[in-house]
Amino acid sequence: MPEKLPEIVRNQPEDKPYLVTGHRLYMIGAQDGGFPQRGEHMPHEMWGIWLPPIKLFNGFWLWLEDDWIGKADRFVMEPFGCRFVYERKEIELERFQWAAHTRGAMALELTVRNLTQAPVQKSLALVIESNLMPVWLSERMGRKDGRDTVRCDRESGLITWKDAENPWSAAMICDQPMEAFELFGDDRAHSVRQTCDTADKDGRIKEYRNENTSCCKATFSLRLAAGESRRVSFFFGGSESSEEEAGEQARTLRENREELLEEKKERYRKLGGRASLSFAGEPVLEQMYHWNQYINDWIQRDIPGVGEGVVAGYAEFPWWFGNDTNYILPALLMQGEVEICKETLRLLRRASLEVNGNGRVIHEMSNNGVVFYEGMTTETPQFADCVWQIYCFEGERTFLEEMYDFCKEGMRWIESVSEEGLPRGYGISEIAGLDCMCCDVAILAVRGYEVMSKMAGALKREEDAAYFEEKFRTLWDIFHREFFVPETGFYGDMVATGREIIERAESWKHSLKSFPITPEDEIEGEDSCRQDKSPREKREKERLGQRMADVITLAKETGTERRRAYQLFGLGHSTIAVEFGYVTGKQARELLAAQEQWREKECFQIDGIMPLALGRRMQAYGYSREPEKVMQVLRQTGEGFGAVMPGATSEIYPDRGCFVQGWNSFATMWPYFSVIFGVRPRAGEKELILQPCICPDMGKISLTGVMIAGRPFSFFLDFEEGRGRIRVEIPSSEWRVNLVWEDEEAPGPEIVAEVCD
Repeated sequence: MPEKLPEIVRNQPEDKPYLVTGHRLYMIGAQDGGFPQRGEHMPHEMWGIWLPPIKLFNGFWLWLEDDWIGKADRFVMEPFGCRFVYERKEIELERFQWAAHTRGAMALELTVRNLTQAPVQKSLALVIESNLMPVWLSERMGRKDGRDTVRCDRESGLITWKDAENPWSAAMICDQPMEAFELFGDDRAHSVRQTCDTADKDGRIKEYRNENTSCCKATFSLRLAAGESRRVSFFFGGSESSEEEAGEQARTLRENREELLEEKKERYRKLGGRASLSFAGEPVLEQMYHWNQYINDWIQRDIPGVGEGVVAGYAEFPWWFGNDTNYILPALLMQGEVEICKETLRLLRRASLEVNGNGRVIHEMSNNGVVFYEGMTTETPQFADCVWQIYCFEGERTFLEEMYDFCKEGMRWIESVSEEGLPRGYGISEIAGLDCMCCDVAILAVRGYEVMSKMAGALKREEDAAYFEEKFRTLWDIFHREFFVPETGFYGDMVATGREIIERAESWKHSLKSFPITPEDEIEGEDSCRQDKSPREKREKERLGQRMADVITLAKETGTERRRAYQLFGLGHSTIAVEFGYVTGKQARELLAAQEQWREKECFQIDGIMPLALGRRMQAYGYSREPEKVMQVLRQTGEGFGAVMPGATSEIYPDRGCFVQGWNSFATMWPYFSVIFGVRPRAGEKELILQPCICPDMGKISLTGVMIAGRPFSFFLDFEEGRGRIRVEIPSSEWRVNLVWEDEEAPGPEIVAEVCD
């Protein structure tokens, strides 16, 4: 367990985002110390301080002697919080902020240092802008934002805010006596925000206003002897229910500050000691891995009355997804976070049953429990896959039994939307019209039947096991026959008639992305999606238009009523069959090479890369036995580390999408376990199957304290005279370690299993 937690220092910080979070409250601001009004799902509102299902504050600003203290000189990111350093003429101010782990509260702690050799007296003020409002999609619940009211109890120093139309409340209390309190009117409040934060990158002032906010100023007197340092701490709390509870949250944090901060630090020390990576000669990859361990905690959200689970990412998706969960859970399981994985699936199941009434798994749910979309066709088998993964790591049938009937009902729903064995509907790519027989939809259904056969077998449901096994094998044969394109040498994106393709391709010429919306779900709409938002989008749309023209020509030549597989956008879904190990070795290498050649020929040049796609690519290279390419992609993943926020990798690197993205662990953590060491845990049988993908370029790698069946396992890789040696530390002699090595041209690594209890 690491004694000292890491930190990353950024000098000359910009207005790029940072995240400070517990499992209840989170805060997003700028690394230069400000709180710009930004956001897409809720325009201008996604940053600030949130206590889902409500927002508390737009932000706060420091004033010294009636003047804004300005931008920070340094920004320091830590797993449990962050710091800002302000160097001024007579004083240095360090601002430290952190959120309580399980409470709706956070602390802002200022350490002021007198840099002179004489006493100084300064007035220090905190300007706070409240914004008590509900989360995304709250209008569907009839929740309306009211005007914030504020009051100050000068005797206790407690400031409270309340929404005039709702019980939503916030509070702040200091550990020092307040000298003065001032409530700003709308114009003064807007002026303050203009001064501090609202200039965009071109220097223009944004005129956005939320008329329901409230802005006030609390002033404190500082008297510092020569060279003296003094800490002034502010404690914020919030509540969806009452002013009293909000005040209690703030006071409890003030009274238990030392204990709660140490509790949080200790949590992160323990996280760093589980599933810990050492990778000789690759400091960036090692650092990225360990910071993603902390991110795995940052994405955990617990909302009373709604549920607990892992969310997708910040700032735009701090809520739950069916698809994302499938890629987030593996790394959490490595760390032993089994219970949060279970709670996430329980939350998704509960919401799915309420909305769909069957086994269809929802796509997306806001922090208030409102479901945005009923579910892509891929998310139902992905849910079953998650349940099976938990069993493989845990080895207990209780959760398997709890979820089995729901998963079985889900596969029945898949059959109800199938045609000639293959399901139709939307998949991972949120493109309107991509709802025929799509590659990812079909192969994930194949995977769903496979894991259901294994589930049924583990539960001794022989009839179900036989049925799902037959469906798995039959559907795989159908998939291979229908989707493989001999002219290209790999699987197509979609199987459809010429007529279906022509209708859709005409629309795809004009739009890069358009969610499969309904009138009730519409956010942007197709017209908005047709608008170019950047030169990159314009270039991509031109390429897309030409590609779709070629697809339409092929469809006309094939015949409007004849069905065949088509290559569409170069989405990369054709590799999923390799990622699951359905195609291995030489055949997998040929398929992957053919796809890459086609993408180069079609000029698919992407100026942003999703780490998730890289993680999936590494899974495929593991089964194609190409360790050099695994290393190449790992290093490519590291290129985006810290590009936006220190310690994090963006959803699309270097700097697009969510700046903290949960599923990136599928690329930054999971490949070491699943690809390089190639571990397939079978906790129920006390067995580890190893299908390693290794090469001398990997050098020395260790992965220690991986949690399987509640016990730590450790894996060590080294090379001697070019031959790999893998040592596995197992907790007892009851466990078996079996090597699967299919490369006939090279000897397999030496496998040594040692009991280390």
